[in-house]
Amino acid sequence: MNVYIEDDYFDVLEKLRASLPHDTFTNNKAQNLKSIYNLLLSLNINTDIKYEKLTANFKNRIGDKDYKTIKELVLFTALKSPTSKIHAEVNFNTINDYSGFYFTKNINYTLNAPGYGIVYKDENFDSANFYENCTVADLKFKGDINALKDFVAPTNAMIIADNYLFEDPAKLPHLINFIKLFKAKLSEIKFQVSIFSHSSNATLVTNVFKQIQEIDPNIQVEIILTSNKTVIRDRQIYTNYTTMNFGHPFEEKETHFSQNFLGVQNDVSRIKINYANFISHLKMYKQKIDGTPETFGITKMKWKSEEFTNRLFEIIPKI
Repeated sequence: MNVYIEDDYFDVLEKLRASLPHDTFTNNKAQNLKSIYNLLLSLNINTDIKYEKLTANFKNRIGDKDYKTIKELVLFTALKSPTSKIHAEVNFNTINDYSGFYFTKNINYTLNAPGYGIVYKDENFDSANFYENCTVADLKFKGDINALKDFVAPTNAMIIADNYLFEDPAKLPHLINFIKLFKAKLSEIKFQVSIFSHSSNATLVTNVFKQIQEIDPNIQVEIILTSNKTVIRDRQIYTNYTTMNFGHPFEEKETHFSQNFLGVQNDVSRIKINYANFISHLKMYKQKIDGTPETFGITKMKWKSEEFTNRLFEIIPKI
C-alpha cells in the first residue's frame, strides 16, 4: 500500500502539529494528526523530493534520533525500514493508484477530484478528522442501509462474500441499496463489484446480476459462485480502505455491523497487520476467480457485465 505526499505538504503537517496539544503523538489514541503520523510510518512513501536531496539530507542521518520534524522522522523511518519503501522523484500526474493515500497542495492532479473514490487531503485539511468515524465496532443494525451513511469511506471498488446472499429474493433490495450507498459519490470512474456466493438457482442469480447493472451504467459487476459453502469467508465485505462484517447484512433482522478502516490504528504495527491480512484475503479471492470455470457441467458459475479486473486486486504486490 502506498502514501503519496508532496514535499511541500510536510509543511502543512508541521503547521498542524504546532497547533495541536503536546501529547498528540504520545497519547494512545488514533485521531487527528496522530492518525496520519501512524499511516506515514506504516506504508510505502512516494514523494516528489529529488533523489539527490533525499540521500544528501536524510540517508546519511540514519540512526540519528534527534528528529525535529515529522518530515525527518517519516523519511528516516522509510529509508531504514526493511518492510516499507520510499520512492523519490514521483510524478504525481502519472499516478493511477486508486487505493492510495494522497496528501498534496497541488489541486490540479487528476486523482484529486472527489469523484475518484480515493483518500485525498489538500492544504485546507485541518486534521480534525481522518476517517476515525469509519471504524465501527458492533453497531446494532436492522436492515436499514441508510443507517450506515455516516461510516462510508471513499470507495471505488468492492468485494462482497456472502454464502447466503441468494437464498432469499427479499435480500435483493437491501443489496441494491447497499451498493448505491457506497457508489453515490463516485463519478469519474466505474464502480466495480465482485460478489462471491453459493447458489443452485441460476435464474435468481441472473436476476440479481441484471438489477445491479441497472443501478447505473457506470457499474462493472461480476458474480462468482462457489461449489460449496466452505471455500469463502462468510459475510465479509472489502473496499479500497475498509473491511466490513455483518451478521445478517441484507436482511431485516437485528444484527451487528463492524467496519475497520485499515489505515487508522493506535500504533504502526497494527496498520501493517491490517494490510497484510487484507492482501492475504485478496489473494484468496483472486485465486477463486481464476480457478472458477464459466460453467461446471451445465451449471453456470460466473456472470460478468464486461471484461474487467476488480481494481482491489491491484493492491496485491507484484512479485
